[in-house]
Amino acid sequence: ENKLLLLILRFIYYFIPVITFILYLIMILYSFYYINIQTCLKIIIIPFFSFFLVSVLRKTFNTLRPYEALKISPLIPRSKDGESFPSRHTVSLGIIAMAGLYLNIYLGIILWAMTIIQGFVRVIAGVHYPKDIYCGIIISVLSGISFFI
Repeated sequence: ENKLLLLILRFIYYFIPVITFILYLIMILYSFYYINIQTCLKIIIIPFFSFFLVSVLRKTFNTLRPYEALKISPLIPRSKDGESFPSRHTVSLGIIAMAGLYLNIYLGIILWAMTIIQGFVRVIAGVHYPKDIYCGIIISVLSGISFFI
């Protein structure tokens, strides 16, 4: 019912993915021009693979979203049915954060903070369960450790 808090929630909900995507594009360009093509390809292919994997998992499990299962109105208007588990936003942001850690620890820490905030906001908004976020983080970390290290 607090309009200011709702405005802040919506701002974070929409702002963090946009900022993360912009930083991701900068990471790709930076790695291409200043590091090497192999690093650049890793930063492109590993997140793509993770995104593909989580998309398959979501179709396979096809779990209801909280606003569907609990018959509540989400704080962020949504019309998507099912495919709640695992959170694709969390996996996408998390694997980009792992790529950030691979390039620069400080960038990675900032991106992980943004990932955790976004996951928290998605639960509060009623579009994901905490397990959707936790599993998204686990997938991101395992993919990052497996392919970036």
